[in-house]
Amino acid sequence: MEVLFLKRIAMICMLLILLVGCSNHSNYTKEIEMLNADIEELKKQNDALTQKNKQLDEQNIELVEKINQLEERSSQLDTSQASLQIADRTSRQIMKNIVNGHFDILENEFMVEFDLNEAQDEILFTRLENNSYFPTNLFGAPMYVAYIASTEAGTDIAYFISYNPNEGDILVNFVYDKLWNLQYISWGH
Repeated sequence: MEVLFLKRIAMICMLLILLVGCSNHSNYTKEIEMLNADIEELKKQNDALTQKNKQLDEQNIELVEKINQLEERSSQLDTSQASLQIADRTSRQIMKNIVNGHFDILENEFMVEFDLNEAQDEILFTRLENNSYFPTNLFGAPMYVAYIASTEAGTDIAYFISYNPNEGDILVNFVYDKLWNLQYISWGH
């Protein structure tokens, strides 16, 4: 009897194992289907994120290019500002040397071409045609920047020289090329 009892228990255990195995199989199938659905959803999200990342990379490239352009422009402006200050200082030094009678410095250091009328204490800047003699003592009068005009050819820095309120200011132009080399000096009322 004991054997029969053990056989029955073994049979019941086998049936239970078989039933449990079958019921787990359907649970596994459902779980696999759910995991596959999750995988598909994650693939879709990954594709969307990959596309968004590609767009962000393109935007980042555009922003880097814009930053580089702005930095280059800023550098150009810094260089222009420094060059303009040097040109202004050069123009003022030329005027100071004229007042002090240091015409050898004008010729040698600043490459200014001129003729002197010492009897009349006047200077003629010769690089520009139709220029007339200018009284040298006026370069010592109060002056201020009238305008600065930049073109593709260079830069023109003009100064008003106030010497006689009844006659008005005199305008003196210093014209520089692109490399900030003095080209000529002109003047007028």
